[in-house]
Amino acid sequence: SMAQRRVGGRKYDICVFGATSSVGVEIVKYLSKDGASQPNSWCIAGRSAKALEAIAEGATASGAPKPDILIADVKNGQSLRDMVKQATVCLTTVGPYVQFGEAVIEACIAEGTHYADITGEVPWVSLMKKKHQAAASKAGVHILSFCGYDSIPAEMGVFLAAKELSANGGPGLVESFHAMSGGGFPAGTVETILHGVSQGFAKLKGMLTGAKPAPLPKLDGQGLVPDSEKKALARSRAPLISWSAQAKAFTPVHFMAPINTSVVHSSAAALGYGGLRYNERLTMMGLRWHQSVFTLFGLIPSLVTLWFLAAIGACAVAGILRPVAKIINYLSTRSPPRTHVTLMATSQDKKKRTTVTMSYPGDPGILFTAVLCVETARVLAQGGAGVVAAPGFSTPAVALGDALLARITAAGVKVTVKSR
Repeated sequence: SMAQRRVGGRKYDICVFGATSSVGVEIVKYLSKDGASQPNSWCIAGRSAKALEAIAEGATASGAPKPDILIADVKNGQSLRDMVKQATVCLTTVGPYVQFGEAVIEACIAEGTHYADITGEVPWVSLMKKKHQAAASKAGVHILSFCGYDSIPAEMGVFLAAKELSANGGPGLVESFHAMSGGGFPAGTVETILHGVSQGFAKLKGMLTGAKPAPLPKLDGQGLVPDSEKKALARSRAPLISWSAQAKAFTPVHFMAPINTSVVHSSAAALGYGGLRYNERLTMMGLRWHQSVFTLFGLIPSLVTLWFLAAIGACAVAGILRPVAKIINYLSTRSPPRTHVTLMATSQDKKKRTTVTMSYPGDPGILFTAVLCVETARVLAQGGAGVVAAPGFSTPAVALGDALLARITAAGVKVTVKSR
């Protein structure tokens, strides 16, 4: 097996739990890509030895050593503890987290292992923070959620804009425009959408029949954002289609906006640039397309995008989202995937404007997410000066700031900052 030389005396730096998920498979490919020159500092884990064995074999294709395999099941707390105690960081892709996340957090706190996930489930993270913050802090354990496409590009983008505008009172208005092509729907995202729909149906049925549904954990998305920032959060809620004076275009709201807006305000409050207004938009084909007179300055693509999102919602309600997601995933392999995020920010004193871009040649939900969460886990595993927040619940920009930025740019994420 691998050499027993690890940060903090652990056998592995990173344990990838849920290595057989769509994002898990990409994480393993990404980790093994540059593992050829060094002994593996990571292992893979999950329920099925057979499925993990196939993934481990695949990892050797690039000449990397075969990763070790640990067997663990979220329904068996002891198996989780036995898994996480061997690693400095547990990186978990096992969602929906509202069903499968808490047991992993509890195991990490019990064994003094740092935790990173790729959830976008704000209410769940909020509840976890309320329940486990004291214990995590006492154990010296960092718990980082939102380590994928939601919400690193948004959070790190605003973090960079805030640095640029710090002499002008910080950011007043920040708008982010998200463009993507290719790639697909991670299975976990599909399941999270379906979980939300089924909860909605259960509520509706309860209202109609007067029956009391089984109590679910009370989820409150507000807990993530401190009271001092709640007004600013409320101001950031935007209509479905709105005109951007900064971009001079009509754009539709991004379907990830409720998640990213909460995370951005949570980190803005923690890092001292709270009070900003953050507006997140979706420009599927790219911002230029929305700025053209031929598209009525984005009105046509905005309506098309909303129609597409409504169709996805209808598929979820009709119970056919899984097969539809498979078709979308198949079609999306036909075009080269890429993710491009543009943030336009104006300072509080309105005297300075800055534009931050972040792009990567991979789809947002799977490949880009894999790269972002691995680099987050790597900074966390290294520890030392890179980790700037106190232990406990935090977000990537707050906990890892500049060290994470350095890692993701080294990993091929193109970041530009231009001010005027």
